[in-house]
Amino acid sequence: MSNQQAAGTLAEVTAIRPDQAVQLLADLSATLAACHEAGRSHGSIDPRHVRPGSTAGPAHLLDWPEDAGAERIDDDVRQFGLLVEFVAGRIGPSGRSRGAADRVRMQLDALAATTVDPDPSRRPSMEQFATALDALRRRATTAPGAAPRQRSPRTLGIAAAAVAVAALGATGVLVAGRGASEPPTPPDVLAPTPTAVAPTASEPVGTGSPGRIERNGRDYEAGAAGDLLVNLDAACPGGPVAVLLADDDGAVITFDRWPDGPQGVEGQVVGTVPGAIGATADDGCRSLAVHRDVGLPVEVSLGRPS
Repeated sequence: MSNQQAAGTLAEVTAIRPDQAVQLLADLSATLAACHEAGRSHGSIDPRHVRPGSTAGPAHLLDWPEDAGAERIDDDVRQFGLLVEFVAGRIGPSGRSRGAADRVRMQLDALAATTVDPDPSRRPSMEQFATALDALRRRATTAPGAAPRQRSPRTLGIAAAAVAVAALGATGVLVAGRGASEPPTPPDVLAPTPTAVAPTASEPVGTGSPGRIERNGRDYEAGAAGDLLVNLDAACPGGPVAVLLADDDGAVITFDRWPDGPQGVEGQVVGTVPGAIGATADDGCRSLAVHRDVGLPVEVSLGRPS
């Protein structure tokens, strides 16, 4: 961070590669998330106050104020959304394909759209922005044509204990404690076929966090890079407590309860949505609208009665 304006700001940039755009925004969101956590805000997040990074270092925010407050932090989130729109509008084709540029542009537009809710409490936090952008950064820097990863046991961390999530076939397993050497054999589950729908009235349940979920003072950490975790406690009383959106094959895995000790908790794949970047629940949590990096959200039924 620097407390002065300088030449070479983002306002002077006319074109940017997709991977550079995502890296720049990931740098800035991580900085803002850390400052918000420390009780500080910026208050003037715009292209004139951003110095793009170089191969030698990350991007910088310029001209930081001294005061802070909840209202200023809410303003930061909205201003950051406008900055994301600005950067998305300057993405040009990469050396590999125009399709890569279009995809990243749409991903960023989808993230920016989450900041326009008139109720600040329904907007994502900068920490959520940072984790979502970090996931996009990993995708943007993945070589095209790379072979898909084989599904492997996923891990969550609760304080000092390890929590394993093994997504196997049609199920996932959430295990508290140190974990067993071998996951249990999953039962056969028929996953319903999801359909693309336009979103209606929905209750946000998070953009999905590849890094951490905080619940009742405990941190749940995802061990597999790119997997998104969404806490459903508030949105689905009496229903699933969490959903995992798998990065490698798009599996949507729900868990009916949180682990309580070393006993495993089975999760169920209720659909498949490749490219998921978050989820929202309808009123009553009968279904999830799983948001994708490209295209309309996909409705996935949770099998609850109307």
